[in-house]
Amino acid sequence: MKKHTGLWARVVLAAVLAMGFAAAQAATVTGVKLTTLTTNADLGSSVYNNGQLQVYGGNAYGTFVAVDNGSAQASWPLFGPTSVSAGGGATGAPPYAAWTGATQTTSGTGSAANPWKIVTTGAQAGTTGITVTQTDTLIDPNEFYRTDITVSNTSATAKTIILYRAMDCYLGASDSGFGMLAGNTVGCIRRDTAALPNNSTDPTQPISRVEQFMDLTGGAKKELNDYGSIWRVIGQRGEYSDRCSPNCNAYQDNGMGLSWRITLPAGSSRTFSQNTLFSPTGTFPLTSAATATPAVVPAGSTVNYTITLTNPNTNSVNAQTVSFVLPAGFSFVPGTSTSGFPQPTVAGSTMTWTGSVPVAANNGTITLTFQAQVAATVAPGTYTSDVSGTAAGGFVVMPSTATAPVQVTKGATTATAAVPANNPWALALCVCAIAGIFAKRQRRKSTTV
Repeated sequence: MKKHTGLWARVVLAAVLAMGFAAAQAATVTGVKLTTLTTNADLGSSVYNNGQLQVYGGNAYGTFVAVDNGSAQASWPLFGPTSVSAGGGATGAPPYAAWTGATQTTSGTGSAANPWKIVTTGAQAGTTGITVTQTDTLIDPNEFYRTDITVSNTSATAKTIILYRAMDCYLGASDSGFGMLAGNTVGCIRRDTAALPNNSTDPTQPISRVEQFMDLTGGAKKELNDYGSIWRVIGQRGEYSDRCSPNCNAYQDNGMGLSWRITLPAGSSRTFSQNTLFSPTGTFPLTSAATATPAVVPAGSTVNYTITLTNPNTNSVNAQTVSFVLPAGFSFVPGTSTSGFPQPTVAGSTMTWTGSVPVAANNGTITLTFQAQVAATVAPGTYTSDVSGTAAGGFVVMPSTATAPVQVTKGATTATAAVPANNPWALALCVCAIAGIFAKRQRRKSTTV
């Protein structure tokens, strides 16, 4: 049985420090709504929303990696934060060790152009050759932030790993609630009404608070379960189950997790990204996505883009703006946009649709389509775009970055023979060659008559 108050966690932390143990090095940024975002050098994290603790114990949230060393999977070396409150299912499953060797920097002002950033560089998974660099990015006044985790294999052999992100949810000073699982998201939810203000156990009551992971990379397995089971999956070096257990309407002391299993060739790196949302009003963000067809085009061709916004809430939400940043060398073809919005305005490479378009409840969608011209001078390579937006009523539109990839190949060329302009000898040789070809054809013709 774990304790259920943030005050108790702070008392325990103070006692530990008083006994002379060193706390993990940490970096913190202070936002408008996410008033405290902290990441430790050992990749443990803590978040306060409007001054209220959102993570059980102030540290039951972090990044873990299990590394295949040739032994049985349950015995793979496991690396994560030094301490996880009530997280012994992970940290107490040997062989376990904390990340070491990381350095940290903070920067930014919270604006879109200069967001808050905590960069934790070079966290080492023992002597396995696996290192992690984690970047946490917050733009005010958002109540979500982005985490990008670059896993590098510095060893001379390929390594199979399982990367985990996990949290013991603490929804508004309450340690229990329900769950949600939809698309690329998993979350803990709390339900309240005026008559039942203290975290209702009735799954039919309105959602009042949300904590949510959103997989931006794709391919993650997700799970909502009781907190102990979330930690035990990590301790067993397993993978999450893509479900709420026992179901999303079960009232329990809940936690959530993401896991990615990959093999990294020697000397290679790969980045995994997620958003983490904290909503004290129980609203879910609208999600954005974009695709491009055809996905492979020669320079000088036209690309068809489709943007989709999805609304997971139980009520309709009006989208107010949608912005799309075109790759360098791509340009909007005027008049080709089809959507509920007027034709977009274009400023540089950014297209913006403005209006008020309802997005239906319960995963309703709206789509915007348009064409872009790829300049003939665009060099071969892969080009991506960014999508963002705004919505009415305080709802958030989750941005999509580096999306809708287009592979540009070399454009068609017409071969022409170069004729020397100022070289009489070369010109004479060309005339002689042409005359010789003509005479040869004449001889062939005379012999066939």
